[in-house]
Amino acid sequence: NKMKKLIILSIFLTIFSGCQNENHHMSINDPVGIDTVYESGKLKIKGQNSPFVVFFFSATCGACSEQVPSLIELGKKFKNVKFIGIMGNSQGFDKDMKILKEKGVDFLTISSPKSVDYFSNAVGGIYGVPATFLFDKDGKIVKKYIGLTSKNIIEKDIKSLL
Repeated sequence: NKMKKLIILSIFLTIFSGCQNENHHMSINDPVGIDTVYESGKLKIKGQNSPFVVFFFSATCGACSEQVPSLIELGKKFKNVKFIGIMGNSQGFDKDMKILKEKGVDFLTISSPKSVDYFSNAVGGIYGVPATFLFDKDGKIVKKYIGLTSKNIIEKDIKSLL
């Protein structure tokens, strides 16, 4: 069973996560995680040569739940654009996985407090959710969307970077 293997792999990776580079952030729904480097005001993702989106949300935020379907649709439309969810207020692996499943989140999502802090610092701090950031292929923030944002607006901005 795929879920059982994912859980076992996640537990194994969690146990050994103290040995990893601080710029490798484990995802709760993708055991590969994501390798990043933040320097000179830019967030670079290893192997990413196209724009990417970082979406900050929480499990209890109604507007966040409304934003998720738009981001899922855009992720399917723009296959080369990486969508990364940063879920604050982690409730632990099992509860976080359940929340993602209930909300239909299929993009890479990170919820460990250390990783949430890392990404929050990389965008200059998060003071409310939902907050969505569009980065160009060089890792520079080109758009900030605070609050629920129309899918059409985000789509137009992504297209302008491609």
